[in-house]
Parts: sequence; structure tokens; C-alpha cells
Amino acid sequence: MACKKCGNERTPSYYYVCDECFSQEENLPTNVRSSVWITVINRKDRQREKTVGNSKLRILILKSFNRRAIVPDPSRKVVVIGDDLEIPVKENDIDNVARESGLVVGKWLIYTPHEKINEVWKTVASSTLKGELGVDAKVSTVVQGTSEYVICVYTKDYLDVDDVKRVRKRLAELGFTQRLYYKPDIYTYLRIYHKTFPGIRASRYAE
Repeated sequence: MACKKCGNERTPSYYYVCDECFSQEENLPTNVRSSVWITVINRKDRQREKTVGNSKLRILILKSFNRRAIVPDPSRKVVVIGDDLEIPVKENDIDNVARESGLVVGKWLIYTPHEKINEVWKTVASSTLKGELGVDAKVSTVVQGTSEYVICVYTKDYLDVDDVKRVRKRLAELGFTQRLYYKPDIYTYLRIYHKTFPGIRASRYAE
């Protein structure tokens, strides 16, 4: 039954929950089978993405990503988009593209085994909904069929180091004292992974 407050909007990709329904048994990661991710939004800080000057670049990256038309070239250490755009796989160049396109969102990654994921997700979701963490958070569901679940705790600007560290500090206070990695979304869009570009760090921060 859908939540009376939020309605539990859902797609094959995302299932949305709110402060009144996120902890209900049927809405926990091991039980949701309608979508591959469960999402909560920090409604105190809903401005998830920045207004950008170069909307054409933003649209090009997002459309090319969705069409699987972004091609990594490890031999030259560049990412090729379309016929005439190449982005060097270097931090400064990637950051410049992120700023120009406004694609500056990033996330702390928390990997958790099946037997612990429901309780761990409740902790992260509750803190996100209270406005203590970042702009939103999501967790993989049983639909993904893996033995290890992942929680993504998003911040709105990976270049805002103070805010990134603030969220990491709060996660530590919540009990996440293990080493965590932070990955900007632009790395995902540009298909920058360690296996794709050996020797290139695929996460920006690690604490």
C-alpha cells in the first residue's frame, strides 16, 4: 500500500520513501522488488544541482551517457564524446568540465552485507531526512541480486570540500568509522573506473 504522505512514487530504477514510511518492513532494501534503488530526499536542501552556463555541454554528457556513447580511450588517457569532444582523464580537466556543465554532485559509498543492510539503511535514511547529511541518499535493493548492498550518500558539490568532509564527519558519528570512498557523478558519466584507466584513482576522496 502506498504511503499516504508521499505516495511512494516508483519507476524500475527508483522507489521513493519519506520520513513516515522509510522504516516500514515492505520498504526496506531486502524487500523492495519493484525498483533497483530506494531513495530519500533531504527536503531542507533540495537544490541538488547547480544552474549552469553551458547547458549544451550538460545535455551532451547526459544524453551520451544514457546512449552509451561515451568511449574511454585508455591508451591516450582521454574520454571521447561524439565526434569532436575529448576530455583528458586528469583531475583539473575533469573538474573544469564538471563546473562548466554543473554536474558536480558526488557521493560517499557505504558497502554493507545482506544481514545488516536494513538497519544500516534506516540509520542513513533517518539522518538524511533530518537534514544532517547531504542532499539525498539511495540504497540498492534485492533486485540487483548481489551479496553486498551499497548506500550512496550524496552531496551537491564534490568541489565543496568543507561540505564533503562535514558529511563524512557525521557518518563517522553515526558509526561509519571504516574507510569510505567518495566518487563524483562526473566520473561515472565519463566512465572513469580503475579497471578502465589503470593507475587513475576512480574516487576523489577516501577517509
